Parts: sequence; C-alpha cells; structure tokens
Amino acid sequence: MAAKAKAYIVESVGGGWDAWDAENARLATLLSKVAEANVHRSGSVGGKVSDLMAVFDRGTLTERFVHIIRFYSGILGSDLADRRMANEVRRRIATAQLNSDFLEARMADLRKIRFTGRSAKERTDAIREAMAPVPPDSDVRFQRDSRQRRPASESRDIGVTIEETGLRMSPREVGLHRSAQRQEFERAEREQPGQTDVQNDWDRYRDVLKWHAGTKEWTARNEHRWVAEMQELQLPVGAGPSGTTNAMMNAAQALGGELYATRLACIGFLVGARHHTLVEVLVAAEPFGAGMTRGQKMYRNVEPYSEAKLRTFGKNGKFPDEAPDAPGRGRS
Repeated sequence: MAAKAKAYIVESVGGGWDAWDAENARLATLLSKVAEANVHRSGSVGGKVSDLMAVFDRGTLTERFVHIIRFYSGILGSDLADRRMANEVRRRIATAQLNSDFLEARMADLRKIRFTGRSAKERTDAIREAMAPVPPDSDVRFQRDSRQRRPASESRDIGVTIEETGLRMSPREVGLHRSAQRQEFERAEREQPGQTDVQNDWDRYRDVLKWHAGTKEWTARNEHRWVAEMQELQLPVGAGPSGTTNAMMNAAQALGGELYATRLACIGFLVGARHHTLVEVLVAAEPFGAGMTRGQKMYRNVEPYSEAKLRTFGKNGKFPDEAPDAPGRGRS
C-alpha cells in the first residue's frame, strides 16, 4: 500500500522517479499534506521531507499506518474532490495501478458535496467522510453514540514504553520524541533555572511514550446497546467501534491491500497503541469480508493466524475462554 501511495505521489509531482530522489519543492509541498509534527499522535515523524519520504520507503507499521491514512484523504481525496483535475487524476490512478472502479465511486460521492462557503476544516472532514463510507451493516455506525469524551482533567498519556506496546519505533519517531523532550527541558529551565527535574533527553528503552491513547480520550457509554452487548459477551471495550479501521479498510480497497493483512495492521497499530480494543477493530473490519467470531471464541479466529499460533499469544498458552472464570465455565 505504501508503494502504491508513493507511486501516486510521484505521478502527482511529475518527472518520474527522479523527482522522488531529488526532494524538489513540489514534492515538499505535496508531502506537507501528510506531515504530522504532534508528538502526542502515534506514528508522527514531523515535517522534514526526507523523513516523510523514508516513511513510504521503509517505514515502521506505526508511521506507515498514519501516513497512508493521511495520504488517502489528504492527497488522493483532495484530488478526487477537484472537478478540474478529473482527467489528470484518472491518469495518475491508472499509472499508479490503484483501484479505478472503487475510486470512481468515491469521486461520484465527492461530487455530491457542496464545498462552497465551507471552512478548511469542514472541507477536510467532508472529504475524509466521503473517502471512507461506513457500510450500512457496520458497527461503526454506533461509534458516535456508544462513547463519550473523558473529562479534560484526565491524562491522555498512553503511560507505557514502546516495548510494552509490541510495536517498533523508527529513528524518525525517536527523533521527534527526543526533540519534544529537549523543548520540555528548556522550557522548565527557563521557568526554574537549575532546579528542574525534567530530563533533557528521551530514551526509547527507559521512558514512556509521549503518545496519547484513544482509550484515554474516550470512554464507553454503558447504557448504549452496543456497549451492553459487548459487556454481556465479556469483551473489553474502549473507544467504541473503530472508525480508523473503517478508513484503513477503505484505503486498502483503493491501494490494493490484502484483506487480512490490512486488518492485522489495524490490530497491531490500534490495539498496540491503546487506541482501541480487539473487538472494536474486528467489528469494523467485518463488513469488508474479514470474518470474526463474536464472543469469547473471538480470540481463536483472527486470520491470517491459525488457532495454534493464536494460542501461543495467550497467557500460559490459554485462550480467555479457557480461564477458570471465563463465561460459562464451571457451570453444569
């Protein structure tokens, strides 16, 4: 998927693959649409052109996931929304070997939207929504009403190290963390010279991540019927059915991502970075054809892994439904 996104970007810049290597001004302008410098957002690498290029060339799961999503709506979606570019965009799509039928449907949806008089944010939100339609049978349609924002007084910090997430960090992600830590130290020094206990550097092996977690931003509304259903099944919920998974599954259709590999990427990133629980990802991917089992048997059916492989991930080699206190166990 990253390779096809890169191919589309190269076609947009013009000049063939040499344009990518040259880091020219047009490339810098285009990549600025996917840049994210907020260290609290997982997968961020900042706005340096060479770093953004590296994400598409050899990025980690976290940074590729974030930047593919941003490419999908920020670059591809914006192009599809521009009626004046229709023929040129079709040429780029064909050359980059994207899914033209799927993207024609997205273009048709975008043409139904009146952008006149809308703010930049409203335009961005409308494009993002049109590029990632929610299937009519998707649990994602319950997302808005099944969760509520936590009080501002509560921390959004993920509170764990990168090792505890099971994810990897690139030198670019580490660099953004170190830069943010130095800025925090310098600010503290200005306020209390020589008296601060803030560290002047950040260590990936020692320090907790600066990422904010979706499950720290949102909490479930226990009275909502979707939440109640998940609780009845004793499945953990956090931020509600995953809209990000829905967006990535749509992006996969456009960029040729394999069904279960894409869902696995969603699980790795969103569960690892504490944005969602497993069931919240699985239910969002299900309408796209990624099968799942609702209930405690869910953990035995997570393709592309076999049940035997999934068992090795469990505590003491057991699935949750095999625990002594699992629902239904110990009953006649």
